[in-house]
Amino acid sequence: MDLIFLFIIIFIIADILFAFFIIKKRKKISAKDLKFIKNKWQKIKNIFENDPKSAILEADKVLDLILFKKGYQGSTGEKLKKSAKLFSNLNEIWHAHKTRNKIAHEIDYSISSAESQKVLKIFEKAFKDLGIEL
Repeated sequence: MDLIFLFIIIFIIADILFAFFIIKKRKKISAKDLKFIKNKWQKIKNIFENDPKSAILEADKVLDLILFKKGYQGSTGEKLKKSAKLFSNLNEIWHAHKTRNKIAHEIDYSISSAESQKVLKIFEKAFKDLGIEL
């Protein structure tokens, strides 16, 4: 009985240490990176009116950069899976990322003005969920 209790205690301590390590592994965005992200977002907003597809492509790159700076590895999709709990609107973020993929990979992909505005707002909300106030 004492041996089982000891194993349970060791297991609980190991779980706590593992969770602590994972949380500490996630990095914060530096002031320099934050300035870069905010400047990039301003450029995205400026190009949006004339070239919404490029703005969406760039917004997805910024999301990928933020996740990388926070310590997530892999493709943007893999980073989204690993960081899912950080977002209040994960399904919408997936929609925005998939829209980016269509823009990047489908010839003559067409997106309405309303849809492109919606997608850009989704990216902006995702940045806020990640602690980036634009």
